[in-house]
Amino acid sequence: MTKNVDFHPACKLFPKLNDSDLQELAEDIKANGLQNPIVLLDGEILDGRNRFAACKLAGVDPQFKNWDGEGSPVEWIISQNLKRRHLTPSQKAVVAFELLPLLEKEAKQRQRLSKGRGKKGAQECATFSSSGKSSEAAGRIARSSPRNVEMVKEVHSKAPELIEKIRSGDLNVQEGSRLAKLPAGKRANLLRQIEQGDNGSKMPHVRELVGTGRKSLESYSTPPHVTEALLTRESFRGNVLEPCCGDGAMVEVIEENGHQVVPSDIATGHDFFEMTESVPNIVTNPPFSVSQEFVEHAKKIATNKIAMLLQLSFLETVARYPLFQDRTFPLKVVYVFCRRLKFGNTPQHQSAPMAIAWFVWHKQHEGGATLDWIE
Repeated sequence: MTKNVDFHPACKLFPKLNDSDLQELAEDIKANGLQNPIVLLDGEILDGRNRFAACKLAGVDPQFKNWDGEGSPVEWIISQNLKRRHLTPSQKAVVAFELLPLLEKEAKQRQRLSKGRGKKGAQECATFSSSGKSSEAAGRIARSSPRNVEMVKEVHSKAPELIEKIRSGDLNVQEGSRLAKLPAGKRANLLRQIEQGDNGSKMPHVRELVGTGRKSLESYSTPPHVTEALLTRESFRGNVLEPCCGDGAMVEVIEENGHQVVPSDIATGHDFFEMTESVPNIVTNPPFSVSQEFVEHAKKIATNKIAMLLQLSFLETVARYPLFQDRTFPLKVVYVFCRRLKFGNTPQHQSAPMAIAWFVWHKQHEGGATLDWIE
């Protein structure tokens, strides 16, 4: 019989599996046994909350082992989960935000154990007493941008009920921030509409409902491998502007590849079409309904390269013909994804498969455009 065990606070940072995924895990455990023991720390589950729930569901006695690592158990559990779970930038920001008090507690414990010897313990506590530094430290551990962590902190202070929806992937941090700024009554009404949805979906028209002016199909997060595919094929000299950053999915990948990114988004009051200052590079996944206008404006302010993630049908129509024949900022290459792509954070909030390509314009390119494929 599976016994009841308490959970370590760090174990609760990550979202639970949904019912179907938990059932699938339970069936696998029932058929093949528990492959990875549940890790305990001081009698509490540090790692394995979903495995524990699946064992109870399957009627299988779980196996336990005590954590025997060195250093911070909190940082260890964060590392373990980031390796095996596909979290969105918004979900990572929630983890980082809720990680702050745990890191502060560990720092104070280390200070007490040092019994005041030296300055290291005091310095650690001082680090976490500053909100800016603490957001950077937590963000670094959870691999989230400090900007997103600060936004989650703002959401928590104004509308804490939205945190669980960001953690589950039903909302991204930008949408949560927008909702948090609304009066409580209007926010509650919009949340009911979001939860009811269309055709059972939990997240229809969120950006439309909260007044960003974006269509629901155009608010989906860009999968990391899509941005990685571009960066393995193209180099960018100078800063990169991402004018449709949304929850920061593309920003995170570009930064991880060593580039300085300037993130902005209409949801935070930064209208791309009002930008007039020159930037070296622009990399983005623009709203498909105004993709031509995005390319035209990007050519006015970019000085080096433009990379736009667009539907393959963007190659069509007479109206777009000048964009491809322009020699002052010529099209360099179109990278076509062999497989159709889906966009979105969860199965409930995901687009239909689409034919997609990276279109790259390069100011210094000479010769005609080429066509290449991404497998």
